[in-house]
Amino acid sequence: MITNEQVEKIFKQENIRFTPQRRYIIDELIGDTTHPTVGDIYTRVIVHHPNISRATVYLTLSLLQKHGLLTEIKVNESSHYDPITRPHSHGICCRCGLIVDLPQDEPSAVIKEFDNFTATSKEIIYKGICGNCNKN
Repeated sequence: MITNEQVEKIFKQENIRFTPQRRYIIDELIGDTTHPTVGDIYTRVIVHHPNISRATVYLTLSLLQKHGLLTEIKVNESSHYDPITRPHSHGICCRCGLIVDLPQDEPSAVIKEFDNFTATSKEIIYKGICGNCNKN
């Protein structure tokens, strides 16, 4: 899970300013398991910090993603952001769009079949209908 200390350390190493605006954005991401979009984050931050621009949110998320502190999940035409960077999979409801974190299994035997292949990332997305939508 992303922390301000983690971000501050990386930004310092890379000579990137850790501005108050970036801190506000990161504060919104800490502990967030809803997989928000840029619009979601912007809407939450603007309430308390009306001088932040949508561009600042985009740029901050891009920096965090570039440094491995955030993962982007593409759902249809929309990008969602996940501050949990440990290996895990996602379940996406095809009706309501809910995204949930799921445990991830070890690399499959299929990967082990490739000679001299080193996996650098793995993304598994399960699509289906969530329990709430199944009830309705």
